[in-house]
Amino acid sequence: MAPAVKRMPLVKTTTSWNGKPIACPQRQARKSRRRGSKITVGGETGGHEHPASSFAVVLDRTLEATLKDSQKKSLSPGEALVEVVDTLHNGRNVDKPPVKLIAFHARAVEKALTFKPAQGIRSRMRKANFGLLGD
Repeated sequence: MAPAVKRMPLVKTTTSWNGKPIACPQRQARKSRRRGSKITVGGETGGHEHPASSFAVVLDRTLEATLKDSQKKSLSPGEALVEVVDTLHNGRNVDKPPVKLIAFHARAVEKALTFKPAQGIRSRMRKANFGLLGD
């Protein structure tokens, strides 16, 4: 008899998508969070960083992730991503309908989940042709 539950690995790695080691909170993670996100047509997350590794799965459409050095990764539905840590990056909807994804985060309570860069960094990145929202 076939098992009632079939497990399929989404991702098995020790590094984030830019090749750096997965970073865990230095303290015991006391807060975990799961959230769904929707990025509108042509929408972007804007440049941001995370202090610890986060994990995401694209549910619908195509997401393009870009680092400040222009390195890119395109994710299709069902693909998993280990977010980069302490590295400025941007997520962009490259499809017509909204991109839907689910993300999982673990962090120390006193730490923010996401950091937006200072205005000076945003200006330098804009000159480097790195697309950001909210300028």
